[in-house]
Amino acid sequence: MVKLYILWTLLYLPLTFYGSCVVESNSLLRAFALFCRNVIFTGENHMSWPLWYLLALIWASFLVKIMLKWKMKVEWILISGLCLTLIGWGIKYVLETEHADDCLEKIVYVYKKTFVGTRNGLFVGFGFVSVGMFLGKWQDYFLRHTVWSCWVAALSVAAFLYDLPFSTHLLCFCILLFVIRIRLADRKLFLWFRRMSTLIYFSHMFFVATLVYLFPEVYAGLPQFALASVSTFFFSCIVIRLMEVPGFSFLKKLVG
Repeated sequence: MVKLYILWTLLYLPLTFYGSCVVESNSLLRAFALFCRNVIFTGENHMSWPLWYLLALIWASFLVKIMLKWKMKVEWILISGLCLTLIGWGIKYVLETEHADDCLEKIVYVYKKTFVGTRNGLFVGFGFVSVGMFLGKWQDYFLRHTVWSCWVAALSVAAFLYDLPFSTHLLCFCILLFVIRIRLADRKLFLWFRRMSTLIYFSHMFFVATLVYLFPEVYAGLPQFALASVSTFFFSCIVIRLMEVPGFSFLKKLVG
């Protein structure tokens, strides 16, 4: 994951510095400082913000590895992940609120300058990874007890519709449980889909940036989404085909 993160961060460098220096009018030194901070703490740079998912997964996996070395049970890791999610919500509320206390205002200022927000591996990624670990341990139980599964699924949909706390975590749990129930025989096509989904995830912002800067007449929204999706789809197909050519086997590094 770290290799993939570094590779795609480097591939996005031209867009990163174009956005920081040209679009946002930062000096080269400030742009470099912001780049270093974002790579370590947020995973978000100009036109490469989806990489924050991967960075959050890296930090969350690192925390999980430490906890497993401490012999912590999966259930306690889940509780820790959900508690950190709650703390993240609290910090987010503090960051978005104006404060009369100068001392607190300075702390908020320093936090924002360093970590920007709470969308990271500690306050977001860790919670979802712990939910996945819990499902990994107890999936056989839920698969055997259909009544429990249906009850949890109904509860997750209701919680999500009313935007209740942890509703997204619960809904992800149920979606994964539903997917696990689907039994499919192995096919070579599945490897194609796996590679394609990875390439689409990493590369789609290149096509979004092309539309934004070179074809501004394309309205943001559905037209932009459709063009970027189709372009990324064909790009992924071409790259996967080239992976099988001996001289282009290095392209396999793009998907790990």
